[in-house]
Amino acid sequence: MTAYLDNNILKLLATAKKKGYTLKNTMETPTEREARKQQEEQEITKALIEGRNNAYWEQYSLWANGKPEKEFTFHSWVPGKQQNVPAAQRVARKALDLTKRLKNETFNVSLGGFPGVGKTALALAMSDRLRKAGKSVMFVSTAELKRLYSAGYDDGEQKQRLKFTLEKMKEVDVLILDDFGTEGDMTAQGKVRVRSDMRDDMYRISNARVEKTTIITTNNMIDELKTMYDPKTVDRLIPKNEEQRIVFRGMGSVRGGVERGVPQRD
Repeated sequence: MTAYLDNNILKLLATAKKKGYTLKNTMETPTEREARKQQEEQEITKALIEGRNNAYWEQYSLWANGKPEKEFTFHSWVPGKQQNVPAAQRVARKALDLTKRLKNETFNVSLGGFPGVGKTALALAMSDRLRKAGKSVMFVSTAELKRLYSAGYDDGEQKQRLKFTLEKMKEVDVLILDDFGTEGDMTAQGKVRVRSDMRDDMYRISNARVEKTTIITTNNMIDELKTMYDPKTVDRLIPKNEEQRIVFRGMGSVRGGVERGVPQRD
């Protein structure tokens, strides 16, 4: 008889466990039960947000040549790689200060200078901090985006991917446009222009992101960008406030080369 009762108790406990009941939560007070449910809901919500944020970075981003950039943090930045160490320290400090503000504020940031000075690296360092702060971040190489336009011309699947990517670029908390301006092509008149469909879409994206954050890295001068795109697009993307623009002045490429001018506002 005792064995029979023990077996029944074990079966009841197993059934209760499957339904989520335990000896602990069946003995909870109503207040404890409500607190536990709220904690579980918060954990589920947090997991859903983290999953969504990871998707923007890991699945929706467009990387140069299709290869994800290496992880880079502010601790990875080595000013000693530059001959002008104070300048390298200055841009890193400004990027870090802006990142701290971006955790609670919304504004655009531009990083401009010669190729190879570390613009993308610092943009990645900023993204690392912002992702850890709970922001969704999407990285888009504009050269890779241009290739997606070309691929979608006669490929339905790539066309759908482009449409999906453009929508995500409008929605994400923080959008990084890397090497903005490299997507331009030389016209017969000797001017660099961006294909019309991409130019129109970027205008719509800039409008949709007025209340969001866009971080831009570029090798181009402002007037050069305005010949490629509608000037209104450039004005919406490149911040007017000098404090939100990181200029790599006095810095050369760590990959070699001669320093050139850096982007300035008109």
